[in-house]
Amino acid sequence: YISPVNLNRERGQIEEPFKPVIRYATPVFDGSGEFGGMVVLNVLAESFLSLAQTDASGEEVYLVDSEGTYLAAPDSSLLFAPDLGTGTTYMSRNPQDAEQIMTASNPDVLFGSADNPNTFTSYTRVSPPDAEGVIQWTLIHQQPLANVLGQVAQQALTSIIIAVVALAIALVFALYISNTITRPIGNLANVADRIAAGNLNADLPQTSNNDEIGQLANAFQNMVQQLRQSYGTLEERVENRTGDLVASMEIGRLATNIYSSEELMPRLTEFIRQRFDLYYTQIYMLDDAQRYAILRAGTGDVGRELLQNEHRLDMSETSIVAQAVRSGNPVLVSDTRVSDIHKENPLLPDTRSEIAIPLIVGGEMLGVLDMQAVEPQKFNQENMTVFQAMANQIAASLRGARAFDEAQAATERAERINQRLTANTWEDYLGSLNQGQRLGYIYDLEAPKPLDEPLKPRNGNAANGHSNGHSNGHSKSQGADETIADRQAIQMPDEGKDNLRKYFSQPIALRGQQIGSLVVGEDDEREWTDEEIRLVQAVAERVADATEQFRAFDQVQKAQAERERLFSTSIDLLGS
Repeated sequence: YISPVNLNRERGQIEEPFKPVIRYATPVFDGSGEFGGMVVLNVLAESFLSLAQTDASGEEVYLVDSEGTYLAAPDSSLLFAPDLGTGTTYMSRNPQDAEQIMTASNPDVLFGSADNPNTFTSYTRVSPPDAEGVIQWTLIHQQPLANVLGQVAQQALTSIIIAVVALAIALVFALYISNTITRPIGNLANVADRIAAGNLNADLPQTSNNDEIGQLANAFQNMVQQLRQSYGTLEERVENRTGDLVASMEIGRLATNIYSSEELMPRLTEFIRQRFDLYYTQIYMLDDAQRYAILRAGTGDVGRELLQNEHRLDMSETSIVAQAVRSGNPVLVSDTRVSDIHKENPLLPDTRSEIAIPLIVGGEMLGVLDMQAVEPQKFNQENMTVFQAMANQIAASLRGARAFDEAQAATERAERINQRLTANTWEDYLGSLNQGQRLGYIYDLEAPKPLDEPLKPRNGNAANGHSNGHSNGHSKSQGADETIADRQAIQMPDEGKDNLRKYFSQPIALRGQQIGSLVVGEDDEREWTDEEIRLVQAVAERVADATEQFRAFDQVQKAQAERERLFSTSIDLLGS
């Protein structure tokens, strides 16, 4: 493709001073014949447009395109009317001559000008090489009638000169195009074909030109160099990024499997240090006022020493952690030796690069993840996004762990209160029933009977009740503050084989507080199966529920009787 000649534009604006250009475009194909792109060149047209002029007095030479636009003229205000918006064309200035010239099929004609009666006009058609029939220009020569009439003998010579000049212009233009455009572009196309075939080591064409061709060649060379560098490091970079992403996913899985923050933070810091081959990793948590960042986890002996010393950072001082908290963005120090915000720690003398990433979730700043390495440039803009994603996972897990810790603490407080209330209630109730004596029953597969004295197995240890079947009872000697964790089914020791027992005791627990024991025994030593133990545990749970219902009913009855007695006493007092 060869474009018409017009004024060069940069960013949509006509460049000043004006630069007439002609554009050449050629497609580029790879070794398999697939279309790879398009090379478009802007060629300065001044080198051949300047040839369309004459020094003869009174004579004028014009070069116009098929639309009548002046490409070359003695008066520069006539040039490039479509680009400049002047509306001046050869047709508008010479309508009659233009009709004859533009529609004539026989070029190289001399005629008297109808628009300029005292002028003879001659013209010829010219075209760029390989553009005949596509781009057609007309070279017009005007001279005074007096010169023609006074030099009739030289008329033929003038026509020859015009033809020679036109031919010379075309020849010079063809040579110019061949030397400055076609050959360099051909060389670039050959190299592009070899590179497209996979040969990145192909020799690049050299050029010393500073024109568009030279710029194209330099850009092509830079592109090839970048391709070579990118191809050489691509596999390594892909492997590194893939490893970082896998590590981030592993940290996410680790974080979601641990619920306690006290266990989570040390595990995370050590995993990050090992996984990314770091010098030191630590997590700071902010206090409620965000005045201090308090160290909660650190790796190695340094971390343990700092935790023992209750290490913390003042957020009003200069440090990487403080800046990360204030800005809410990661702070990267590629080389600590040239950094003015890195705060040296004598326990970590080999730190050469550091990154601090805020732990933010739901707009709340929880703390900072700080990582240090012994190599400069260990942390960079490329892997910062991976560490940022990892920090986001850690922040979400820390908030979940904190909520879990708070819920656990609240549950434990409620359980302790509930156990204390249950123990006090049953202690008062049982005290009112047995006046400080032991309360229990024994069942011998015939009928339940009150338990008069504690059960004494053969080894002398007292139990709460005994029979050939099941029994239950209460014993203050068990301890009112015993926790549910201690209340497991216990096979009571007897003489004989280690795994053979006549008795085992199952605690009777209500709302986490033991209120009695269920002791089961046999006449002979035997091994109690898991199924039998689970059955006794289920019976103990039913006994606990039933006794609690009975206690509540009994106390309601007693309260009702007390109210009736008080009412009766009040009536008697009023009657007297």
